[in-house]
Amino acid sequence: MGVKKDKKKSKFGKSLKKYIIVLSMFCILFLIYVMNTLYQYEASFTENYMADYVTKLTSLANKGKIEKVCKVDGITINSLDNNKDNYKTAMEQTIKTSDVSYKLTSAKNAPEPVYGIYANNEKIMDVTLAVDKQHKRLGLFSYPTWKVKSCTLGSGRGMYYYDVLVPSNYSVQVNGTKLDKSYISESIDDEGYNILSKQVSLSQLVNYKLDNFVSQPNIVVLNEAGQQVESSIKDHKIEVGSVHKTAEKYEDIRELLAADIDVLDIAEKWSLFLTDDLQGNRHGFNNISKYLINGTSLYDMAYSWATSIDITFTSQHTLKNPTFTNTKVSDFEVYGKDAFSCTVYLEKNMRIANGKDKVDVMHDKLYFVYNDTTNDGKDNPTWKLVEMKSVANK
Repeated sequence: MGVKKDKKKSKFGKSLKKYIIVLSMFCILFLIYVMNTLYQYEASFTENYMADYVTKLTSLANKGKIEKVCKVDGITINSLDNNKDNYKTAMEQTIKTSDVSYKLTSAKNAPEPVYGIYANNEKIMDVTLAVDKQHKRLGLFSYPTWKVKSCTLGSGRGMYYYDVLVPSNYSVQVNGTKLDKSYISESIDDEGYNILSKQVSLSQLVNYKLDNFVSQPNIVVLNEAGQQVESSIKDHKIEVGSVHKTAEKYEDIRELLAADIDVLDIAEKWSLFLTDDLQGNRHGFNNISKYLINGTSLYDMAYSWATSIDITFTSQHTLKNPTFTNTKVSDFEVYGKDAFSCTVYLEKNMRIANGKDKVDVMHDKLYFVYNDTTNDGKDNPTWKLVEMKSVANK
């Protein structure tokens, strides 16, 4: 009986050992599965994916095989670039000799995040990611794996690219070569330029567009006198000078203008003209027309007002003393020595026929040019009022 019991114990012990071994193997496999799941979950973060991508990019650049992670075929280096290698070779050299990093440039939770790749803090490409596959493990973890959807060099403009915004009377040199007008991609106008340039020649802001450089060029900006202007690059852009200078007071821009002008006097005369209070023939038109240019819409409006029957229906009133109060001339913008604008505010005090006081307010932006001739064709340089725009709700 004792022998049989020993045999049963021996069989049970062997079965238990096998069970423990199998269970241990299952536990090990499960732990491996869990660890693999956690590893994949951690790898599913785009930051980690991009770290691996940059490592691979650098490794392939050193092997001369960058095209495996970013296509650079068919790109022609800008003729002004001093680097005469092909684009692939030049870019690989840049990556090999630079500190390469990456940074998220799109929204944090964008479905297709975009990362900028930088060589020594200069962005050389954009990498757009997309979900390759969605995974679910352990009934708890749901995570994606990623792939590169696209790799774009310099937002489609090459590894190094620049917008150089300067006044049109400035010039730009790149690596010693003066740029011609073919490099100008756009001319940037504003309301003041569009109004004043009809009467006088003005410079405007232009954009010299420089694409597909594989090495940083030497960009020099020269003003209208041919003198070098200090400039710096920020976000692939150089902005130098301005087509117009601003100031709050007339005294601050007086030296920039061709001649002195009494803006307030002209504004007051215009205000008096509109209420038929200006002295001179044709309801004061002969007086105010000295400050206008024949053929402009403002001149035509003034002539129409002076010669129409409507002016005779102006409500009867008398001007109080002082006639003008709370006067202010401000917000000067100088577009050149012979063109500027400013804002005028004034209150004209009147008493109408029923004995009540009335305040007539002018709050307008006035545009002036220095014109060479009078309206009768005679030579008499003087400042002319060419346009007025109401300043609403100010």
